[in-house]
Amino acid sequence: MDRFVHDERDDAAKHAKEEASHEAETHAAASTGLEPRLIPARTEARWVPDQIRGSTFVPGHFEYVIVEGARWETGK
Repeated sequence: MDRFVHDERDDAAKHAKEEASHEAETHAAASTGLEPRLIPARTEARWVPDQIRGSTFVPGHFEYVIVEGARWETGK
């Protein structure tokens, strides 16, 4: 009985490896080289000088602003 379970496990592992290899080959063949490329977001660092807001003092600091969001660029 133990040998049967061991053989079944080996067969399943062999089948899984073959299937994974076939899937990788199929994916590589289907790749056209025209996959979209992710263009990262454009950001700016802006200096905000010292401020007094009501009774609160806010020291100078940088604010990081997203000027243009990330986007996909398709192949040409």
